[in-house]
Amino acid sequence: KLALTTEALVRSRQLLEKEEQVRGAYTELQIRNQLYDELEVVIAHKHPAILEDLNVLRDQGNNKAIKTRAVRHLNILSCYLKKRCVLLLLGKEKNTIDVQDMKAAFTESCLYASQSGINSLFQSELSVPRIGSMEALFFYDFFEEVLENVFSLTVEDLLVRLLQGQNRLQLSLLLSGEQTSLLMAMRSLASRPEFAGHQLQVKDLDDAVSITLTLTGVIN
Repeated sequence: KLALTTEALVRSRQLLEKEEQVRGAYTELQIRNQLYDELEVVIAHKHPAILEDLNVLRDQGNNKAIKTRAVRHLNILSCYLKKRCVLLLLGKEKNTIDVQDMKAAFTESCLYASQSGINSLFQSELSVPRIGSMEALFFYDFFEEVLENVFSLTVEDLLVRLLQGQNRLQLSLLLSGEQTSLLMAMRSLASRPEFAGHQLQVKDLDDAVSITLTLTGVIN
């Protein structure tokens, strides 16, 4: 009887271990599929803009200046897609992202913005080592939307800053150039439905336009 009981216990333990393995594999598959879906959404969002730039390059009637502008825009888009996917992957493990990885994404995007003719500078005053992945991705997405909205406008300088206050994070952008068009573009961007419910402020500083996105309750 003891031998039978021991054998039954061993079989039960083996079945439990197998069940845990199957459950773990299923959970991993769910996470992987969700990740693929999110990556597909990110790429699909920028796909029309990429096709437009590629069509400009294919058109033999376009001059060198127009094609150069399309290449520069493609560089900004490809940098965003690359860094956005990297941040998405890094954020899946602990639902947080290393601030250094976030800084790297902003720095590279600013580099390509500068190469396109927008003199860009990135600064970070964050002291926390990691921030929530949702907050990091939201900041980076918003920054990219600003770049997309001002790319066709006359922009001379762009200062991008990540700031930290008591229980809050801020993304602050300062743009100088053709004041009226920049102000209209930023006000239009701030009124879009996807940014509703967020603390988003656009200011006319006479010689520049500032736009600040604040996320509260994100730092313990």
